[in-house]
Order: sequence, then C-alpha cells, then structure tokens
Amino acid sequence: MKVFLSWAGNDSRYIAECLKAWLPQVLQALDPWMSTHIEKGDAWDGAIAEGLSDSPVGILCLTKDSIILTTYIMKQELLQMFRIQKCVLFFTN
Repeated sequence: MKVFLSWAGNDSRYIAECLKAWLPQVLQALDPWMSTHIEKGDAWDGAIAEGLSDSPVGILCLTKDSIILTTYIMKQELLQMFRIQKCVLFFTN
C-alpha cells in the first residue's frame, strides 16, 4: 500500500526520509512515496497530485521551522489527504 509522505524544508524532509526507510521494515506491505525523485524543472505539481491520488494514506511531516513553508501543502496536499480520509499529522520541533 502506498503511503504519501509530505514534507517542506530540510528538517521535515529528514523526518520523511527516516519514515520512508523505517515504514517498510515495520510493515512490508507499505510503499512510502516522497517527491524527492522529482528533478528541478519537472512537472512537480502533477507528480505530487499523482502520488497523492495513488496513496490511500498520507503522513504530513512538519517542524516548527517548516510551518512557514507549507502554503502548497495546506492548500493542495492536506486537502487531498482529508478527502481520502486517512491522514496522519507528524509534528516535531
């Protein structure tokens, strides 16, 4: 099962990368998806929308510093996560 990992900024990216490595070790059926494979200049918006639509579960990784970077996350990713009704918010300082 795909799991969409949302992040903004270096700290929350690190958390998402740790979850990406850890989740399949806990449940082998999980297939974490992150936007880190998207190259600069690519159609990142479409790739993220596809990752969201393919994932029945989303995890939003935020830190106190990444909150200010999350306009796109709040307007696009979080709304889609609530539509699929399976969202986990992970917040750390």
